[in-house]
Amino acid sequence: TASFVGPALCTVLDRESTFPEPTLWVTLAVAFLMERYGAMHLQLLSTTNRVIWHTASAGYSAIFLTSLVTMNELLPTGAYQIPVSMILGNCFYVPFSVWNSFRSFPPRFLEFEGRVSLPAFFAMFVVCVFLIILPW
Repeated sequence: TASFVGPALCTVLDRESTFPEPTLWVTLAVAFLMERYGAMHLQLLSTTNRVIWHTASAGYSAIFLTSLVTMNELLPTGAYQIPVSMILGNCFYVPFSVWNSFRSFPPRFLEFEGRVSLPAFFAMFVVCVFLIILPW
């Protein structure tokens, strides 16, 4: 909501500061959706009394912190360091969580993904397309 209302609000309030560009919002949104998707699978797996949160979080944290420290000169602005580092950390966290979750549940689990995850991914895609295509 902030990414849609923010630029107009800054104009109305006649602020001298600029609102963050849509690509930053898209990057943050993708990072948080990945994190929520992985966490959903870890929570589901935890219902089986198999708790692997510490392993998933340790892998995520190691990648996140390493990329955060080493990414200083690679990105155009420092604002992108955190969301890009989150995405890189989630490149371990999500597959690790999903793989362990899929191993513990029956094949009908794909139906669950279609009902639960697919609408969220589709909504995220639509919002990201609007943020990037619409001129602000």
